[in-house]
Amino acid sequence: MIETFNNTFWNNSGGDFSGYGTWYQYDDISADPELLDTTSPYPIAWDLHLNTNSPLIDAGDSDINDPDGSLSDIGLYGGPEAATRDRDQDGYPEWWLPGAYDPATSPGMDCDDRDPAVYPTNGC
Repeated sequence: MIETFNNTFWNNSGGDFSGYGTWYQYDDISADPELLDTTSPYPIAWDLHLNTNSPLIDAGDSDINDPDGSLSDIGLYGGPEAATRDRDQDGYPEWWLPGAYDPATSPGMDCDDRDPAVYPTNGC
């Protein structure tokens, strides 16, 4: 038996989940996650932040909150540790709020956490 909680399954080809036996889903969503940018042929270049109208906003585990106290979002930028990610290790955590980077709503947050030379006082 496989149990899943608060996931999104979108645009999967047939048979993606075959062979797992009984499948139980709790609060899973089958809808376009509305990610900011997945146009590059290289997934490493995708921007996995949620658009502001994503159905994954506040759709996570009801026992877990985002850093602003709202229900957690499903995805990379949801949950209590969303505001602590610093992939480029430049000392500035990446912005986590849905939508494009906005210095007014994400002060001190990194607008490009793939480039250590870009941070709030240099390039953001």
